[in-house]
Order: sequence, then structure tokens, then C-alpha cells
Amino acid sequence: MFLAAALILLAGMVLAGPSAAAAPAEPDPLVAEALATGRPVLGEFVSETCPACDQLRPALEQVLSRHPHIVHRVHDADKEPELAKKYGVKCVPVIVIIGPDGRVRFNQVGFWTEEELEQVLRDAGVAEAP
Repeated sequence: MFLAAALILLAGMVLAGPSAAAAPAEPDPLVAEALATGRPVLGEFVSETCPACDQLRPALEQVLSRHPHIVHRVHDADKEPELAKKYGVKCVPVIVIIGPDGRVRFNQVGFWTEEELEQVLRDAGVAEAP
């Protein structure tokens, strides 16, 4: 009797298919945009109270103006803690580069000059060498 009940339960689970809990998680907005557009995405994690973030912005904007194919998204780590946590953001600024294939190509906290940012983009494979 127990064996028959177990088989019926198992058959019902197989026929019902995977549960919602087993469904793959939705990609985060950076990955989703890269996959949807087929373009690299540079995610910049900042905070309203971060002086280094403000100092990095002009260099980053200058570099990105030379690479219009790169999508730039700014995320406030304080207001989006789950997304920040996914990328291990503990302090800011952090730059995350997602390739057009949805894979993380770069993820690091720091401050960079224009020249260093250009090198980061080349090393990540999202910008061509000059």
C-alpha cells in the first residue's frame, strides 16, 4: 500500500514538471540588458555620499563617449542592496563589465584614470586597442 502511494506521488511530480522553485532565476538588469541588446554593459555602483564616485565620473564619461556601443548603467549600492550584494560590492565605486554574452568580464572596486579605464575596457574585450 505504501509503495503504491509513493509511486502515485512520484508519477504526479514527474507529470507536473519542474516546480516554480526550480525555475531559473531572472538575470539581473545588467545581464538582462547585455543579452537583450547584444552590447556590453558597464555597470557603475556608486553612493550619494561617495566623493571618489564623483571624482571618477568625468573620466568615465569621457572614456565612454569614445565607446558609444557600451551601455552605461549607474546603480546606487545603498538603494539596490541585493544587486550590489550579487556583485560583492562592499565599498564604492565599483565597475562591473558584462559582455554581450551576459558573462562578467570585469568586477572591481577602485578609482581609474582615463588611460586606465581604456585599458580595463580593452582587457575586458569590449573596446578595441587604439
